Amino acid sequence: MPGSLHFLDGQSRDHIVGWLREALHGRTSVPLEYRDQPVSAAISAAAPALSDLTRNDLAAAAILLLAELKKGRHPHSYISALLRLVTDLDLRSSAVPILRDLAKSIPALKDRLGWESCSDILIAQLNLRDLQDEAYWRRIWECNKRCFSPVTLAALFDLDPQSALSFLPELPNSADLGDLVALTLDHSADAYQGHERSQFRRAASAIAERCKSHIRQAIKTWHEETAPSSLSAGRDLSLLHTALGPPPQGFIRSSSKLVNETAA
Repeated sequence: MPGSLHFLDGQSRDHIVGWLREALHGRTSVPLEYRDQPVSAAISAAAPALSDLTRNDLAAAAILLLAELKKGRHPHSYISALLRLVTDLDLRSSAVPILRDLAKSIPALKDRLGWESCSDILIAQLNLRDLQDEAYWRRIWECNKRCFSPVTLAALFDLDPQSALSFLPELPNSADLGDLVALTLDHSADAYQGHERSQFRRAASAIAERCKSHIRQAIKTWHEETAPSSLSAGRDLSLLHTALGPPPQGFIRSSSKLVNETAA
């Protein structure tokens, strides 16, 4: 079960702000549910058990720290932990206006916060479902195409997967981005059924020829591995394995490639 933060109950808001700043910087211990649990996850997991007043003060503290990103220098690890906490606590109404302002200020913030932290700000905005429109994300992307391609890709496919296919030929040529494209196509295709799913797969396959080599190969591999006949064969093999038991020792059964999403 989550570690307890009841030592915050009864404390002033100023005290909670100070404690949260130190905790996210890693300068004070936070009760963890398991050894490798991120501090932000430990705090958000324990928050529901706090009193209403303390929980509200904790949320207000997170928002205050978020607004502080506009000034001063902050380590990437701290910014990342804070943004994850704001997202996990679902502080959408208070956080989104600040995130929009930070995103608008990226040209001025990039040298102080770094591109990776700027990308995390955009990811938090997207995770809090502030989707904006295609023009917004393309303007962001133009600031740093390589750094902001993952979040722009996710945003455009959230808005309209069919329309977002036209963005794929513009992506930089990167094996990591290719893996992310395959994962994104897989997720998007799951939203369609029957004829619409087939139509989406055909459209993605057709646009592959216009893409750079790593992106093109990722789309083709995804298209082949998700073909209905391949899926059917996989199901048949699974049924056969169930009937016959495990393969003999030394026999390795092949499986579809697994794609891991990477942070920007």
